[in-house]
Order: sequence, then C-alpha cells, then structure tokens
Amino acid sequence: MSKLSKKIIFITSSRAEFGQFSSFLKKLSSQKNVNLKLVVSGSHLFKKFGNSYEDIKNSGISITKLIKINEFQDVHFNKIPVIYSKIIKEFQKFLLNYKPDFIIIPCDRYEMLIFTLTAFIMKIPVIHFYGGEISKGAIDNVIRNQISLMSKYHFVSNLDHKKNLIKLGINEKDIFNIGALSLDRLKKINLFSIKSVEKKLKISLSKPIILATFHPVTLKDTIKEINEIIKALKKIENCIIIFTGPNNDPGHDKIENSIKKLCKLYPKKFYHYPHLGSELYFSLIQFSKIIIGNSSSLLYEVPFFKKISINIGDRQKGRLSGPSVLNIKAKSEIIYKKINNIDKYKVSYFNPYFKINSSSKCIKIFKKKILL
Repeated sequence: MSKLSKKIIFITSSRAEFGQFSSFLKKLSSQKNVNLKLVVSGSHLFKKFGNSYEDIKNSGISITKLIKINEFQDVHFNKIPVIYSKIIKEFQKFLLNYKPDFIIIPCDRYEMLIFTLTAFIMKIPVIHFYGGEISKGAIDNVIRNQISLMSKYHFVSNLDHKKNLIKLGINEKDIFNIGALSLDRLKKINLFSIKSVEKKLKISLSKPIILATFHPVTLKDTIKEINEIIKALKKIENCIIIFTGPNNDPGHDKIENSIKKLCKLYPKKFYHYPHLGSELYFSLIQFSKIIIGNSSSLLYEVPFFKKISINIGDRQKGRLSGPSVLNIKAKSEIIYKKINNIDKYKVSYFNPYFKINSSSKCIKIFKKKILL
C-alpha cells in the first residue's frame, strides 16, 4: 500500500445499504490511492435475517472488522442503548488501532448514529450518503439529521435534499448531488429469467405476482398497519403474493409473525423469504404486476423497471417520490381498491433520484475533494 493511500472505512449493518452501494464501492476500491475496507455489523451476521454477510464476502471487497452484537437478533427500543454501548467499545478499539483517514456512513439506520458519533469524537472525518431526506413516519428522520450534522462531506440524492442540509447550517461547498447510486448499478445488473427465479424460490409463478415489503413503522403502531395490508391482500384473488423480510428495526418480529401465520393459512397464495439478495429481488420486481409496502425501494428502484408501486402508510411520509408511486393510507379498503384498479392508472416513470453515471460522478468528486 502506498504511503499516500487514503484508508477509508465503509460501515454496513443491513442488506439494503450494502446492495445499493456495492458497485460504487468496487469502483472506489479500484482507485490507486485508496485502501478501502469494510466494517460489518448488525443484521448481516445473523441467520434469521438471511446471512447477508455471505453476499458481502462474495463481493470481493475486503472485510477488516466484524462487530457482532447479539442484541441485534431481537431489537427493541430498550435494547438500543445496550447496542450503542457495545458499538462504542468495539468500534473505538478498532479505530485506535486502524486509524482510518475517512469513514463512510450510509443512510440513516439507528446504529449508524453511534458509529458516526464515535468517529466524530475521535476527530475522524465522516462522509455521509443521503442526508437531507425526509421520512416523517420513522425515527430515521431525526437520526439522519444528527448524522449529517456530525459529517464533513455529504452526498445527496436530489437537489431538494441539498437545500435541506443547507437549512441545517451545513456548508454548501461540502454537499454534492449525485443521485441514487443504486440506480446506476441497475443499468448493469444481470437479472434472472423467470424460470431461474422459480427454481431459486421453489415455487411456480404462473399467476400475477404481488411483491410486498413492509418495514416497522417506528413512530406509529406497526401491527395495525401490517394487519390492514394483510386484510386487503386476503381479498385479492388469482395471484401470488411474495413477502420479503422486514429490516431489523424494533417491531420487525411482529411483522414476521403476522406474515408467517398468513403463509401457513394460505400456503398456495402467500410466500415469505427473509432475504432474497439484490439480483433475485430486482428480478422479482421485473416480473411482478404490483409492488407494495413501505420500503424506500418503492420510491428509488421500482420506477426504473417501469412499474407502479403502492407506498402504504406513514413510514416514508414526506419523502420525495415520482408520479409512478401511489402514496396511500394504511386502510384495507383503500389498499384493496388501488390494487384492483392498478391497470387503470396511466403514469410517467420519471424518477427524481436518477442521475446518469452517478457512481462515476461520485468517484470524480472523491478524487477532487477527498483523495488529495
């Protein structure tokens, strides 16, 4: 390693963030003056969340530290302080030994706040991706702003988000609008054929597919919203409904239990897969008639496939969305009506998060501002 190389750490704790950053990270790691390493924590390291750690190992990017905390397996709000204290202890020890030049913090998960705080106190510059966004239905909204305020450089997905950061008092010169990196990756991803998808999932996909992803609504009643969705989906006829696993926020166990119970009652209609992996997930989007839930993927990636998505409830409330995203309340009668009338909607698939060659633009900014 060159003496002039910058030691950069990327923190990842969930399948969603690593998947959308993987192409960018490969480009960054290929730069001559970059020594990129991964710190892996959170749900990646547990079987119940699909062992997404295996996806990281297969990416070819070096893993330099695992921070495994057992409380991640069954997260409740009263366990988060315990998780925070263990992260501080493990991460501080690692930083003292490794001495990175920069730390990249993706997105807005609650554990990312404490990784950021540890680096900030130790005067290690933080590079934050996707600050300035708004999601009023989750604690992520406050956490995202706190991470941004402790960060040195900021990469945002839309001009409106840049303006939001400026309102927080962040220097405009340190904010870069590069769009969503995941969309850049989708142009090159190798999707599976429908026969391959059937083989991997071990089911027949001969009927219309509804793909559903529902995450905890951390500021409201999670179980009430998932029950409304289930009530509506039970009435939908002649289709296959595939649930992906919720992310590891407080309340995820309630969602999992509701879905598993549903699958047992209707084994030929409802299916549940805790972890699909990016290629399989996006392949399913390609073949699905409707994509529903409250995942940010409905707003970011689904429009790329020219599919209408139905964003249900409050988790993404306030977040920027294009015209192909139907934002509705978590009421069973509204959900049922939207799904049944989906063919009547004529929409544009304009995506406010898309920028051409997002990853390459990001690398150029790194070279100009960070890798000096």
